Amino acid sequence: MTTLRLFITEDFKEQELHDWAVLDQAGLVIRQGMSGFKALPICAETELVIPTSLVSFIDVKLPEVTGKKLETALPFIVEEHVLSSPEEVHVVIASRAGNQASLAVIQKAWVKDIVAALSVVKIQAKRMFPDFMLLPLKQNAWTLAQHGNQVLVRTGQTQGFAFDVVGTDRDAAPYLLMTAYKEQHQFTQPSQLLAYGELAETVEEWARRLGVNGAEAIEGEWRFNKFLAPFNLLQKEFSPPNDFLQKIHKFKACAVLAVFIFGLHFLFTLIDLGLQSRQSHQLDQQMISLFKASFPETTTIVDAPLQMQRKLEEIRHARGEAVSGDYHPLLASISKTIGAIPVENLISMTYQDRKIMLIFRTESLEKAEAMRQKLADAGLIATLLKGNANGPSAEVQLLVSGGAK
Repeated sequence: MTTLRLFITEDFKEQELHDWAVLDQAGLVIRQGMSGFKALPICAETELVIPTSLVSFIDVKLPEVTGKKLETALPFIVEEHVLSSPEEVHVVIASRAGNQASLAVIQKAWVKDIVAALSVVKIQAKRMFPDFMLLPLKQNAWTLAQHGNQVLVRTGQTQGFAFDVVGTDRDAAPYLLMTAYKEQHQFTQPSQLLAYGELAETVEEWARRLGVNGAEAIEGEWRFNKFLAPFNLLQKEFSPPNDFLQKIHKFKACAVLAVFIFGLHFLFTLIDLGLQSRQSHQLDQQMISLFKASFPETTTIVDAPLQMQRKLEEIRHARGEAVSGDYHPLLASISKTIGAIPVENLISMTYQDRKIMLIFRTESLEKAEAMRQKLADAGLIATLLKGNANGPSAEVQLLVSGGAK
């Protein structure tokens, strides 16, 4: 999965060129460049990096409300700290400990313009954060980097600021940092300064002038650092769409192909069922025609195969041949299916109308029912006529016939 990291300038214009980089899952840069929105590469995710100067961080005490009520209250909580009206600012919680929180505040119109411009080129950003958050975080240390005419400073997980160095003597820069520090009451004095790029050359001198004990230069390009954003400015009305729906949209072609294949499979299944039904109907018609030709005296045909079987057994029986309902074949079928009933348990056995009636004792009615079920599974007609429990045994009557009723 790739991520497009897009850098937005403060005086954003849709048609201007923007810095961007494509990062892989490991956070390594695959390619980078500058282009307008229409020429941006399409990636699985898009994140927007905006100037720190656009975001104000305000420490407040939150009211005892939650959910939608808290979201609605946030712009009014920061009203006394900003010049804009509550309707003009977009406020999210950057960090929170109990009812103490740091709120990130940005002009709502600026965010709306960015989101709208990206939607024109079918790009929906997943997150937005200030650029100071790309600087690495180290306990009791400040991390610095120069970006254009600004120096970015990260002082905590969701704490940082920027100050302008345009037209300023480089020797005065440390003191500008100290002035900015004094204006940020939430920050504590660092024990070490870490610096990228040009600032790395003078970080030790900066640390000495500020009374900081340690200093360290960091090599590499800070703008492409891999990190997990501790907060996201794209919340509330700017929240990205559901990830699942986004994935469905990205795999639209695969989904269409899958639906097409499923449709074909369903169609072929219907065709196969239709052919089988037609073949079955043709076989039924052939069986009926054959039955009518063999037994023209039969006027009503309900089940041609069953009626044919009965007629054949009647003919065989009339010719003296044994059929399934005759005594010996029927008795053989019963013995083969349920085994021989012990003589001491057999009370009587009679044969009449091609049916054998067995009266015998068994251990339980459940065992007699199991015997009846075995006979039925073997294709015989078996009926448990009566069963009386008598002490440890039960007396039952089992009527068995061969063939269908």
